[in-house]
Amino acid sequence: MPTLPLLRLLDPICSGCDDSCIMGQPLLLVLYSLCALLLSGGSLYLTLRESRSNPAVRWFVGASLSLLVWLVTLFLFLRSSDPGFILRVGCANFASVSLAVYFGWRFVKAVAGKPGSPLDRPLLYISILLALLSAFSPWIDRAELVGVGISARHETIYGPLFPLYAAHVVGLLAAAIYEAFKGSHRLVCYLHRRDQLLLLGVGDSGNERCGPYLQCRAALRFR
Repeated sequence: MPTLPLLRLLDPICSGCDDSCIMGQPLLLVLYSLCALLLSGGSLYLTLRESRSNPAVRWFVGASLSLLVWLVTLFLFLRSSDPGFILRVGCANFASVSLAVYFGWRFVKAVAGKPGSPLDRPLLYISILLALLSAFSPWIDRAELVGVGISARHETIYGPLFPLYAAHVVGLLAAAIYEAFKGSHRLVCYLHRRDQLLLLGVGDSGNERCGPYLQCRAALRFR
């Protein structure tokens, strides 16, 4: 049975150890604490400092809180060996990721200055629906199997709607990455054109010898 990737990110680090051994490593505890502090502190800082009407702030806070829940579920998942508790934690893990990818996608769009689209609201409803199904039904995370012994591993049995869930998560992540790269390209183009216009202004304000030369060079680059 496949191991849930989102919940086994630490396998390369923790190879050869059981889950109680994993959480005994001071470095991992420091990393958990640091990530939790950054997520909660960043959300609190932006909420207090920036205007709440700014959509980028709202989406950032939503994504940070969802990732904070994901981090807590990952921490609890690695500390327990009770199948019933592990299943509840795994369901919460799936639910938080469904919301985090949507909030992250909207945050990237807001930072890029892209206006809303007709897909925004339907995707929000789909994200909420998948989060509810993940948390309260076996249709996405059906069961968690807990092994015994020093090399024990937690195994996840996926529900029938897991392919839809996976497509939703991967699709929004891909869309966020696409928007981020497209937004950075627009910013570079804007800065490039601004520098060219600034060069034209310098040419206008220069002496009669340098002015025409600078204007000609800038005009050729601007094309």
